[in-house]
Amino acid sequence: MFASRVPSIVVCLALLLGLPWEAFAQTPRPERPYRGLFGSGSGDAPESLVANASIGAGYDDNLLLDQPGLAGGVDPRTARSGNLGLLNTSLAYTNNKDRVNVGAQAGASTRYYGRNDQSFVGAYGAGVGTAFRYGTRSSLSLNQSVSFQPYTFTSLFPALFEPVPGQFESPALDLATGSQAYLSLDSNVGLNHAMSQRVNFYADYGFSKSETAFRPTNADGTTLLFSRHTARGGFLFNVSRGLGVRLGYGYTDGSYSGSSTRGRTHNVDAGIDYSKALSFSRRTTLSFTTGTAALTDGRVTSYQAVGNAHLAHEIGRSWLASVAYDRSFRFVDTLLLPVFYDSVNIALGGLVSRRVEVQTGLRGVIGTIGYGGDDATSDFDTFQALAGVSFALNRFMQIGTNYSFYRYRFDRNALLPVGVARNIDRQSIRAQLNFWAPLMTRRR
Repeated sequence: MFASRVPSIVVCLALLLGLPWEAFAQTPRPERPYRGLFGSGSGDAPESLVANASIGAGYDDNLLLDQPGLAGGVDPRTARSGNLGLLNTSLAYTNNKDRVNVGAQAGASTRYYGRNDQSFVGAYGAGVGTAFRYGTRSSLSLNQSVSFQPYTFTSLFPALFEPVPGQFESPALDLATGSQAYLSLDSNVGLNHAMSQRVNFYADYGFSKSETAFRPTNADGTTLLFSRHTARGGFLFNVSRGLGVRLGYGYTDGSYSGSSTRGRTHNVDAGIDYSKALSFSRRTTLSFTTGTAALTDGRVTSYQAVGNAHLAHEIGRSWLASVAYDRSFRFVDTLLLPVFYDSVNIALGGLVSRRVEVQTGLRGVIGTIGYGGDDATSDFDTFQALAGVSFALNRFMQIGTNYSFYRYRFDRNALLPVGVARNIDRQSIRAQLNFWAPLMTRRR
C-alpha cells in the first residue's frame, strides 16, 4: 500500500515544472553551488523549510489515459486530445548537522480536465529519512515513503544521483496509463561499519508493499497486491582511492496476489566498485559496480551479469551532462511477473544566464518479462524524452514551458493486469508560473 524520494535547490526547480524532472535534475558538487536567481539564497543553510508551488495550463494528445477505467483511450481511434490545467505543490524540510542528516518532503500534483467525466486527477506522496554517524566508523540510514499515484514504469529508470534522506520520487502524471488507484509503501534501513582503513562491512534491508486497483471499462475492477523483501550484506575491500572489491550476498523475495508462485533473486554481490574523477579532467567522474544474479520461481532459474554505471561531466560553471546505466532483475509491483532489463538515463542542463535555465533528458528501458528457461517470456520497451526552459522573474517567481513524449510497448505474449494497455504513445506541452518560498532558514 505505499513509494520513494527532499530536494536541493536545483531539484526543487525541476520538480516545479510539473513533469517527472527528478530523474533529470542536475545536482552539483557542494563546492560548485547553484548560481541561478530563482530559488537562490538558502542552498547552504544547514536547516531549512522550503515551499514550492506551480500553476499552469497545457495540451495533451491523450487525456483519457488519466481517467479510471478508460485504458482504451490509448487507441488512436478513440484517444481524445485537449487542454488541461495543473497545480503542483511541495514542502521540503532539511536539517544537516555534523553527525545527523534529517529530511522530509510532501508533495501533490493535481490536474483539471474540463471535457472529461472526471474533472480532477491527483497524485500524492510523502517521505521522511535520516542518516547519522555514531562513533568514528559506523553510519546508519533509515527511510520511509508513501505515495498514491497512477500506474507508471518510473521504477525501471535509473537514478542519476543517490537520493538524500527523506527524498521521494514525485508522482508522474505524464506516465499514467489508465489506472488511478495505486498506493505504495517503501521502507529501507542501511548500515555501514569500517572494520579497518581498508575493509568496510555493509548491510541493508528493504520492504515494499503496494495495492493497485484496475478498473477496465465494462468490467468489474480487480486489485493487484504486491510485496517485496530485499536483504543484502557483505564486505568492501578498498584497494586504492576510488577502487574497491566487493564480496557479499543479496536476496529478494517478491509475491503477487492471484499467483501461487513466489519469485526469488539470489545476487552474488561480488564485483568491482569504482568511483573517482578521471585523470584527464577533474570535471569528469565515472563510477560503476558489477555483479551476478540468479532469478528463480522454484522451477526455472535464470543467471545474468548485472551492474550499473554513472558518468558525469561538468560544463562551465553551471552546466552538467550525465549518463546512468542499469542492468538488473526487478520485481515490478504493477506487473504480474518479474523483469530483466537494461535501462539508460541521459540528462543535460544548466544556466544560459542567471535568469534562464534549460533542462533536457532522454531515458529508455528494454527488457523481458518472466523467469526465462522454457517458460514463455515476452519483450517490452519504454522511452521518454523531456525538454524545458524557464525564466526567473525574481528569487521567488519563475515562468517556464516544457514538453514530454512517452511511449511503451509490450509484445503479444506479455501477461498484463486487466485494463493495462499493451501499447501507449503520449505527448504533452505546458506552460506554468512557479513559486518558491523559504519558510525557515537557519544558519550555523
